Amino acid sequence: MKKIVIIAYLIAVHVLLGVALVKTDLIPRVSARLTHAYPAPPEEDSIIPRLREVHEQMDSSVPAGATIFLGDSITMGLATQGPS
Repeated sequence: MKKIVIIAYLIAVHVLLGVALVKTDLIPRVSARLTHAYPAPPEEDSIIPRLREVHEQMDSSVPAGATIFLGDSITMGLATQGPS
């Protein structure tokens, strides 16, 4: 009997959760709440302007036929003169 009550309870909880997800605006509200909890930093406080300056300088100095490495900050610090 106890096992049946626990199974019925778990099924009821999952059904109610499913109804809450499908029939209400729960997901958009949670998404909006999380978005407001972690606002993006203003661009002037981030590294983005500096990276734009670096890339603008790099674009004009790339010779024709050069190999271009795509990646993240680790690739940016890679010694690219060696590979050919």
